[in-house]
Amino acid sequence: MVKVLSWLPIVAFAVGGACSPPDAATDPTWADVYPILQGQCLHCHGSTAAKDGGNYRFDLLDASSVCKQEEADDLVAGLSPPSSFYAARRLILADITPYAAGFRPKMPPEPGRALEGWQAETLERFVAKLDALPFTEAMTAGLGPLPADARSPTISASYARNGNTLVVDYVVEDENADAVVGQLRVGQGLRSPIEGSGRGQARFDLGGTTGPWPIDARLCDGWDVRTRGAPDGLPTVPP
Repeated sequence: MVKVLSWLPIVAFAVGGACSPPDAATDPTWADVYPILQGQCLHCHGSTAAKDGGNYRFDLLDASSVCKQEEADDLVAGLSPPSSFYAARRLILADITPYAAGFRPKMPPEPGRALEGWQAETLERFVAKLDALPFTEAMTAGLGPLPADARSPTISASYARNGNTLVVDYVVEDENADAVVGQLRVGQGLRSPIEGSGRGQARFDLGGTTGPWPIDARLCDGWDVRTRGAPDGLPTVPP
C-alpha cells in the first residue's frame, strides 16, 4: 500500500502537465490551420463534401488560385463543391462561435467536440490576417513558406480496355496527409477530375482519338502543382 501511495503525486503531476493546452499560433499560416481543420472539420468538409452533406469544402486555402500554373488552368474544374477555405472563412468563424454564453457552437455538430480555445483563436487570427490583405497577397501570406518536410503527392494506375472504353483505376497518396486535387489525363484531350487522396476510377471514351494514349496526372496538394507521368510508372495504352 505504501508503495502505491508513493506514486500518486508523481502520476498526478505528470497528468496535470500533459493536459496543458497549446498556445494559439501568433501569426498563423495554412500549416497551422490545416491540422485543426483535418481533426475537426474535413470528415464533412473535405473531398467527400458533396455526398457527406458539407455545403462547403475547405480543405485547401483556395484551390482555384493556388492550384494554377497559368490563367487558363482548369486543373480544379469539375470539383463540387469547389475547395476554398478563403471563400468560407467568415461562415466558419460564425459556426465555431457560440451565439451566447453557455451555448454550444453550431460546428462541429454533435457528437463531435467543439473546438478548444486555442484552436478557435488560431482560426480567428488566421481569418483576420486574410481579411487585412488583398486576395493575391492573402494567398501568399496565408500559405506561408513550404514546410521543410513537405512531400509531393504520388499516383499509381492500372487500366483495362474494352473496345473504345478505357477504365483507369488509380491510387493517390500524400505522405503529409495534405488534401490533394487534380486531373487524371489520357492522351491529348481526355480529362477526369481527381477530388482527393485514395482510390478512384475514371472512364474514358477513346473513340475519335488516336493512340497511343499515355496516362498521366497533374496533382496539387495545396502548395504547388506536380505533373506525374511515365517516369513515375504510369502506363501508356497502346493503339
